[in-house]
Amino acid sequence: MSSTFQTPGYSPIVLPRNKRYGNNCWNAAGRKVGLRDIVLYSDLEFDHWLNVESDYRVLTYCEQPCEIEFVLKGKRHTSILDMWILYVNGKVLFIEVKYEKELHPRHRQYERTMRQIEAQETWCNQEGIGYEVRTEKQIRRSRFLIQNQLKIVSSVTNHEKPHCANEVLKNITQKKRLDEIYSEMYEKVGKENIHLACQWLIYEGHIQADLDNQIWSNQLEVWRNEQA
Repeated sequence: MSSTFQTPGYSPIVLPRNKRYGNNCWNAAGRKVGLRDIVLYSDLEFDHWLNVESDYRVLTYCEQPCEIEFVLKGKRHTSILDMWILYVNGKVLFIEVKYEKELHPRHRQYERTMRQIEAQETWCNQEGIGYEVRTEKQIRRSRFLIQNQLKIVSSVTNHEKPHCANEVLKNITQKKRLDEIYSEMYEKVGKENIHLACQWLIYEGHIQADLDNQIWSNQLEVWRNEQA
């Protein structure tokens, strides 16, 4: 459970914004990487970044961390992995982000995609590092998740942790709605500060909420994270 910035073991490879890599580019910033500039090269990569940046179990990460080389049918090929992740428990993963349709045999890029994944997985196995392919089925797994994660990450990125956060945490002794916390603390803490405090507490892993099925509102229920 930590939001302390740690220097990643990689530096991002900046890709040219041409026809291949320039579609739907997103710029972002995250506290887990010291609020540096982040460039994501598709809508799905941006949503995956939200998953990672908002995950309290993640210590740090690096997008487009390294390029590997492999030979196929006598020809040299290169491939850039989409993300490197270091978790708080020491686990390390390389991630490739793909749309589900690209993994279907009828897709026009299917063979190329499978060769790329095979090469990446082989390289990761040789390096002794875990490897996963993540698609929108996992990244956008529920109706409200991305919208909630965007709200949390935006708040944490643009606002420092409020001084009332510890008092709010002490108040959450059982599952409570945000409006219940406000009604109990309104004399000491403003409503906006309570929302911001809860967003920081979720970001750091102190509390949890059903971000998959409940949109962020006064009716959102939060509770202590006993597993952290």
